[in-house]
Amino acid sequence: MRNTEQTILFGKYRILCLLGQGAGGQVYLVEHMKLKTNRAIKRISKSHPLQSQFRLEANLLENLSHPSIPTVFDTEEDDEYFYIIEEYVQGNSLQEYLLCHDNISQEYIMQLGIRLCDVFIYLHGRKPFPIVYRDLKPEHIIVYGNSVKIVDFGIASYITSQGKDFRQYGTIGYAAPEQYEGGMISPSLDLYALGKILEKMSKKLPGCSWRLARIIRKATQENAQKRYVSAMEFKNALETAFERLAKSSEKSRLPYQIAVAGAKPGIGSTHIAVALTTYLNAAGNDSVFRSVSGADVVKLLLRGRHVKEGRNEIFENGCFRGVIKTREQEDGGIGQQTEGTCVLDFGADLDGCAAEDADCTILVIGGSLWETECASASFQKLKHTKNLIVICNYSHRQICKKYAVLFDKKVYCFPFDKNPFVVTGKKRRLFEKMLHERR
Repeated sequence: MRNTEQTILFGKYRILCLLGQGAGGQVYLVEHMKLKTNRAIKRISKSHPLQSQFRLEANLLENLSHPSIPTVFDTEEDDEYFYIIEEYVQGNSLQEYLLCHDNISQEYIMQLGIRLCDVFIYLHGRKPFPIVYRDLKPEHIIVYGNSVKIVDFGIASYITSQGKDFRQYGTIGYAAPEQYEGGMISPSLDLYALGKILEKMSKKLPGCSWRLARIIRKATQENAQKRYVSAMEFKNALETAFERLAKSSEKSRLPYQIAVAGAKPGIGSTHIAVALTTYLNAAGNDSVFRSVSGADVVKLLLRGRHVKEGRNEIFENGCFRGVIKTREQEDGGIGQQTEGTCVLDFGADLDGCAAEDADCTILVIGGSLWETECASASFQKLKHTKNLIVICNYSHRQICKKYAVLFDKKVYCFPFDKNPFVVTGKKRRLFEKMLHERR
């Protein structure tokens, strides 16, 4: 398959590109030419030592139906290879997510844990033979928006009456001790690995609550008898901790609409709006970005391949989620409302921003001396909007203090920022502070 773009498989799948390659074979992104949809095709040589495990994975997945497990559409074979045709899962692995984020929230960790528990409740409850995944690790967890999928069921096993497996499968750091001792295959293997996942994520917390720490300790006990009995018990513990964390939090509901506008074109309002949307989703708050005035930023990002299309016409890059303008928006309206927080980018349209009457408005101003007059004029236009927040982009604290005296209002200092799709510690602290002090 040297010229993959010209290759047609089984008369209906055109290969678009190679997604990945490893010791177990290759994965290709293909287009179903009749349905015009993208799918993933995994293949392995018939002479490969793992080909029997590959076929077991295909047979196992064909009988599963869960939103967090990739759908298998078909299996094929030719003279050289076995093939699995399955759902193309967009998004980033949890491993990539952790590498790109210095800080994450306890809420997000608990929510992810609850979703993964749901998968294991389904797998461990299969009849007549439960299924144990056996290789949970960040590389096998795909996150996109508020959704999650587990991929690569290459070493998953049914629990039969025999129940023993003496092959040393699993990944060091996540595999339970008994996986390397020829012990019984049991659901506890997956629960231990999930505990290790949450433990790794908790290292990104500025401070881990005692409730979450206790859950992690129990899930990762060396003695399997001291761990959670089932995925349902694990889920209940996480849900209880999540509810108590929410009740004890002093933060009120986030604003439904946050309007962002700049004092002039090129001041950085769009960059800050994208960064804010990314932060909100990373913190576990369902949020979406919309362009209201000027160019459609999401459409431009899509053309530049900086975002990928997810579900419900939402385009994503890591924790960023955005939508393309609807016809109603292009005619001057905001368009259909979405659940959660909507970050509206007005560009330099101050009049439109003022007229929107959003729950919260962010004004972005410049920090140069020659921008003072422009900043003052823009502040006058927006000073009567609800919950106005003023951010001075790429400026020094002394300049922010001068503006604060001039406006008789606190002015925040936005740090130099190369990538709006990455949540750094400085940005997280800024957004947390300004949204909390708004109330």
